[in-house]
Amino acid sequence: MALAKRSSGAIDEGAEREREREQEQEQEPQFSTTALARIFHTVAFENGDTRITNRTLELSAEYLRMFTREAILRANEVRIQESIKNNNKFKVELANNVTNKKEKRPTAADHEDDMNQHSVDEDDDDDDTDRNGGSGQELIGDVLDTRHLQDVSGLLLLDF
Repeated sequence: MALAKRSSGAIDEGAEREREREQEQEQEPQFSTTALARIFHTVAFENGDTRITNRTLELSAEYLRMFTREAILRANEVRIQESIKNNNKFKVELANNVTNKKEKRPTAADHEDDMNQHSVDEDDDDDDTDRNGGSGQELIGDVLDTRHLQDVSGLLLLDF
């Protein structure tokens, strides 16, 4: 009886693992070999009679899938580090404000000093666009944004 339960449990675990693998594959980026063939013929091949094998298209699709996945993983790491950095920054500022209030009351000069310390350097931003996609709204910490991809794009291209 116990053996039957164990083997049944093993089958259930195996089926569960298979379902998880299928779900992961569904979430992976997919690239159509037909679309890739059209892109190659439109952009890369000067001669319209140039042929490309199906195996080459499959390898190109796999390469693009790997590149896309790596870009997402690296950008997500940047997002996580940015979130940690911002959380630590706010904790330090809050702690400083609490200790300052115990020592003395802030004056107008103190507020001006705070504003000067937190001003944005013009050299920090490469362009005049809003870092939040132009919406002017704060992004939620769990949002992967194009700026995260921008931060990893140079090294990512060099690695591939």
